[in-house]
Amino acid sequence: MPKLYFSREFKEIVAPEGRDLRTIAAEQGLQIYAGLHQLLNCRGRGLCGTCKVRVKPQEVCSPRTGAEIAKLPQTDDTVRLACQTFVFGDAEVQTFPRPRQGWMEHKVYQHLIEE
Repeated sequence: MPKLYFSREFKEIVAPEGRDLRTIAAEQGLQIYAGLHQLLNCRGRGLCGTCKVRVKPQEVCSPRTGAEIAKLPQTDDTVRLACQTFVFGDAEVQTFPRPRQGWMEHKVYQHLIEE
């Protein structure tokens, strides 16, 4: 059974292998959603993109789904959607991750840099 360390909450959890991070966090009373998104979210379907977490190492997680590829910036591979990430080994999870890249490095603004 994988051990998950939620770094912002300073909490270590032993979870069943192959479960998604959203369900694991909810069962342990850990908050994944910020603000109004606690009430207004897609309930784990990968549609809203509001359950972002940073997971290290990526080798113990399931591959990215189509929903993750569509909703997340491609600049940081460690940011995942908790509802679409299934864990199969020990990992560190950071809730409410802050972006590492500046706004100009985001894929939406790449056309401004390339000109």
